[in-house]
Formats: sequence, C-alpha cells, structure tokens
Amino acid sequence: MAEAKPISLVILDEEQDSNTQVQVLRKNRDQFFLSLRDAVASCAIMVRGNDFSSQLSDLLDLLGRWVEDRRDRIKAAFVTVRPGGDILLLVMQKDIPFDEQLSSELTQLDIDVANNEAYELIDFDVLAIPAVSRKSADAFLSSGDVFTHA
Repeated sequence: MAEAKPISLVILDEEQDSNTQVQVLRKNRDQFFLSLRDAVASCAIMVRGNDFSSQLSDLLDLLGRWVEDRRDRIKAAFVTVRPGGDILLLVMQKDIPFDEQLSSELTQLDIDVANNEAYELIDFDVLAIPAVSRKSADAFLSSGDVFTHA
C-alpha cells in the first residue's frame, strides 16, 4: 500500500495576490514558477480540457447511435473538427432529392445537443447534403481530423 502523503492547502486570492509566484515541483524534480494568475488559468484550462474530451467522447457515441438509427436514409456521415474548434456532423443522404424528414431530425439533433448541459463545452453544427461523391463531400469538410461513419 502506498504511503499517504500530506496535502498542503493554501487559499490565495487571485486578485489580491497578483504578484504571488507559484512553484511547481514535478516528480522528476523539474521545477518552474508561474504567477498565481497563470497557475489558476492553467488549472482551469486543464480541467476544461479533460471535461471537453469526455464530452466529445460522449457526443461521438450519441452521433454514432443517431446515424445507425437512420441507416436506411444515410449514405455516409462525417464528423470533423473545424479550424475554430467546433464540431461538424455532415450527413450525406442516400438519395439526391431533399429528405425533409432527415433534415428535420438533424435539426432536432442540433437543438438537443445545444440545449444539453452535458455538451456545454462543444460548439456543434450539422449539415445535410444529397448523395454525392466523397470528393464532392470533401468540399464541406475542413482539413482537420475527419471521422467517417460509412
């Protein structure tokens, strides 16, 4: 059993202690100093980053199920992270004529994700296109990571 190590709790006021430096000492004995303001910002970014990863994973699961439930009307689906960091779900219809029901369901998905606090850190967009070649579909996708559900 690992030996319990004492935890130091220091309460600092980011505004009042703006000149305070925080020393960070790593296991490998590397150390560095940050202003208190930067240390607080770094912790917030780390927590937000972990939360974002978890939310993105949950969203990808939801989108996978959503696409599978509509497999009879969807030729392919793509999820991409666009340059600004927002997530786009691009749904390619199986047919060329406009599928009003699929479009309506996609809009409802967009609304549901936007109103769900479980995805509060994610900027999410949707887009439906008619059946086209993958090369044509690429025009709607960013140069970032693209996840394909075909």
